[in-house]
Amino acid sequence: MEHLLILRERTDLDTVQIQFHGFCEEDEPRVNLWVRYAVMCKVRALTVHIDIGDLNLDDLPLVSRHLRTLDLHGVVLHKSFLDFASCPALEDLNMNNCSNFGANVSSRSLKHLSISYCSYDLDCRIHISTPCLVSLKIDHHSGRTPFLENMALIESAHVYLCEYCEDACLKYDDSGVFCGANNNACKNCVRIEDDCCRECVLLSGISNAKHLKLLSGSKTVIFARDLKHCPTFTKLKTLLLNEYWCEGPDLDPLACILKNSPVLEKLTLQLFSKGPTHKVEMKGTYSSVEGPAAISEHLNMVEVKCNVVDEKILKVLKFLTAFNIQVEKTEEVHPPILVFLATGSIGGQERSVDARHLFDGMPPRKERKSAPPVSGVDRIGALPDSILHHLLSFLPAQAAVRTCVLARRWHHLWRSTTGLRIVALDDDYYADVEELRKFVDHLLILRERTDLDSVEIEFYGFCEEDQPYVKTWVRFALMCKVRTLTLHVGASEYLDLDDLPLVSRHLRTLDLDGVGLKAAFLDFANCPVLENLKMTSCHICAGKMSSHSMKHLSITSCSSELDCRVRVSTPGLISLKLVEFSGRTPLLENMALLETAYVDLGQNYKDVCLNYHSGVSCGANNNACENCVAIKDNCSSDCVVLGGISSAKHLQLLSKSGNFIFARDLKHCPTFTKLKTLLLNGYWCKGPDLDPLACILKNSPVLEKLTLQLFSTGSNHKVVMKGSYSSMERPAAISEHLNIVEVKCNVVDEKILKVLKFLTSFNIRFGFL
Repeated sequence: MEHLLILRERTDLDTVQIQFHGFCEEDEPRVNLWVRYAVMCKVRALTVHIDIGDLNLDDLPLVSRHLRTLDLHGVVLHKSFLDFASCPALEDLNMNNCSNFGANVSSRSLKHLSISYCSYDLDCRIHISTPCLVSLKIDHHSGRTPFLENMALIESAHVYLCEYCEDACLKYDDSGVFCGANNNACKNCVRIEDDCCRECVLLSGISNAKHLKLLSGSKTVIFARDLKHCPTFTKLKTLLLNEYWCEGPDLDPLACILKNSPVLEKLTLQLFSKGPTHKVEMKGTYSSVEGPAAISEHLNMVEVKCNVVDEKILKVLKFLTAFNIQVEKTEEVHPPILVFLATGSIGGQERSVDARHLFDGMPPRKERKSAPPVSGVDRIGALPDSILHHLLSFLPAQAAVRTCVLARRWHHLWRSTTGLRIVALDDDYYADVEELRKFVDHLLILRERTDLDSVEIEFYGFCEEDQPYVKTWVRFALMCKVRTLTLHVGASEYLDLDDLPLVSRHLRTLDLDGVGLKAAFLDFANCPVLENLKMTSCHICAGKMSSHSMKHLSITSCSSELDCRVRVSTPGLISLKLVEFSGRTPLLENMALLETAYVDLGQNYKDVCLNYHSGVSCGANNNACENCVAIKDNCSSDCVVLGGISSAKHLQLLSKSGNFIFARDLKHCPTFTKLKTLLLNGYWCKGPDLDPLACILKNSPVLEKLTLQLFSTGSNHKVVMKGSYSSMERPAAISEHLNIVEVKCNVVDEKILKVLKFLTSFNIRFGFL
């Protein structure tokens, strides 16, 4: 789900249905995140159904100008959530098997409300304030019966108070009399404190209805108590009652409600029968004699539905005949079933949400102590949004989100920062993926899908199941048109990126560390503006890396276990850095625009002569080792490295003594037609006649400066000698433009003297610096 919500387009949604069977406590933040995502996508119909258990929804206001229908099943609802003031278009609310911990359900837009099998664990009654309600259903609720405030527009209502209601008389004795009429009333029959605000709990609120179904268990006291202050049902046309209304000595409840229904047209009595398929159905009509004043003159149909005609039923029939109603028996019955449909609209004015609750790991807000007033102006908060978005991009994402508590001005700035730093909150600590995952998934789902200048992802450890999440973060960055993407993995193993092409028309810089790269990923044909690629400690499982747009390439401490060489095809490259590559040295194809190159072949285990001794590789002999033998893919190029970089203006070429690649390339040494500065290490000054150094100098016709860094690995050399030409004629074997030669070493020994003697043959004189 996190992958889906992060990667899908932030388009508007007509419907969202979230339905599952079971969950554990740690799943609750995820479900709340899915709900918030739906609201962000302007969902119009939202369904959340949980089959097993009660899942807590956040105690935050639901804020949507678009939500029309809300269908909840198996969730726990708190005070703030049940205030729908921020959902001005909400018309349909269905709550089934929910637990409510709020004192009010309020909405000025709600038209259809259904509350079935819900529970209320409060000592007070929950108040339902929905003045525009058209239809209401309260069915099998547990706890105190809700207070229904005035519903002036109500048309139909279905109310069933079951035996689990806490308003059941504890001393009821089948006589139809509640102990509330006695002095020794039980605790349920005694009014609770919030009852004093109104005489009726239910009936007054629905007194404007045209169609009513009023059902109750025999022990429930609310209807009986409401009838003592029974309102007049001035619009009521159809009424369905169960046997609860036909108990007591004189059927007083039935008589009372009929007396207060002056325009009633149809009365249905569903007596001692639970299901809709009643065995006996009787219909009654008025006789021609004048109807009594205690009953509606519009009443033209009375239905009695039951399973068997016994003494209780006969008692009711006798009561009806007192109103001149003649009853006849019918055999087959198909009673109508009233179904309340929740179809509505939603809208509203956006209200700010406390973003502390949006992320796991955010610290709880402490109660603020009163502080003396601070004088001055909030100069940072007064800056334009664009500047603040840029400033927040330099913070770790956790810190950027926390700025939402500074002031109202900062509530949503974190959602549109120009950069994302998915790193540990403490710069001195490396987080692992598991620590970052919950926060990052929430962050990426809830932030705006605005363009990103930069995304930095850095972590230390991960397990196999974490890899898809990191790949999702990368894809999210690309979807947000990121221009600079950094992915640093500080673990002992590589994080494998998908073998899929990287597709972006915006990505300019890609910085990778500790990742595994495959063939499709390293084909950057779908990244037409990618100019900078940096790979550090990466594992390359591809035969080729290619890009026509790339200008700067750095490959440091990377590896490849392939038998063939990785071909680097970057014809537009300007600068190259290739350092300590483990495996076959990459084959560099022509880089016509190259200006600078730094190549340090290091102790490459697959390009090191196994028989190396005395400065000579065995490749020159007939009995060559398996490493020195040319491998198949070299047939298209005589040089592995030097041919590709022959157009460079500035070169640094370093190698360990056993590596034979430079030595083999020099057999087909290209001409460095643009080379002006050259740095070489001791590798080039070995052999009887220093042939490698002589060869490369011979093929550098415009060389201006030569630096020899001999048998010294550091930058703080103890001895630096600078040489220049004497006035004698220069030999043809060296560039006529060469005017500076530097020799850097730790000590002047026999090896250094040999090099100096070689250079003096070119009329170069040295002085110590």
